[in-house]
Amino acid sequence: MNKNFKIISVLFSIFLILYGYIGGIGIFINLDPTINKDINELPTSYNDSIFDYGAPNSKFKNYHKSVYLPKNYYKIADETYPDVKNKDIDSLYVVLMNIKLPNYNRNDYDCSDVSAQLDWILEGHGFKTYLASSPYSLDKYGNINNNSGHMWLIVQLDSGEKVAIESTYFTQHSFHPPGIILRKDMKYKKYSYLYRDYIGYIKKYSNSNYILPNNFEGYLLSYKPPIDENYINKCDYYYYHPKFIHDTPDEYIEGYYDGNVRYYMPLSEFDWWSDDYNGYFKNQLDG
Repeated sequence: MNKNFKIISVLFSIFLILYGYIGGIGIFINLDPTINKDINELPTSYNDSIFDYGAPNSKFKNYHKSVYLPKNYYKIADETYPDVKNKDIDSLYVVLMNIKLPNYNRNDYDCSDVSAQLDWILEGHGFKTYLASSPYSLDKYGNINNNSGHMWLIVQLDSGEKVAIESTYFTQHSFHPPGIILRKDMKYKKYSYLYRDYIGYIKKYSNSNYILPNNFEGYLLSYKPPIDENYINKCDYYYYHPKFIHDTPDEYIEGYYDGNVRYYMPLSEFDWWSDDYNGYFKNQLDG
């Protein structure tokens, strides 16, 4: 009798699972209890309280004197975007969540153009921003791709902490704000683009028939290929320990010498304002 009861129980359980997928009954794994707190508490939109509208007027400021960029390049950025009061992770996150750049275009608006424009915006908000680059990129497995170089940003907060940002994640073809790269020590985890993707996934499918991951780590492992510790370590090393890092595009354009050979990037790699997508700024910036 007990044996038959167990068999019936197992069959009934299988039936419920199948019916859940076919008939619409959601079968869910229990979610991490902090997930709703994360959704409700992290800032997502502009709040005037983060900005310092009493910051010195641009006419009282000294800007980087560029040889290659438009004469008023940084002045226009400063006049366009208000300074944040505190250069901390919360202010950076809010600013990044409200940036959307034009479509990525390998010919005239690629990672260097995108990085230069994002750098310009963040500098306008008062953040200390660096252009980071590598002669190679990473493939979807976190392995080195020698066929192409790449450029992104690193922002230094008031605390001295550095935050790596994938610039192309603000373009319309691959929109994943806030673009912050997950560190291997998991600091600022909840501000990373992967965690934001996780929150978005939970919001989208919480009322559907999907079996949801019960935490962030489970979500990462559901990727194809999975985002595991090895992948995170590779990305941390790549993004937070760049081959080159400079304050401004000028330093890349000026380049460096290895013996008698000069290595540099032409202005055309950074002149995002000359693109038709940025027509407004094209008219604002001096030639």
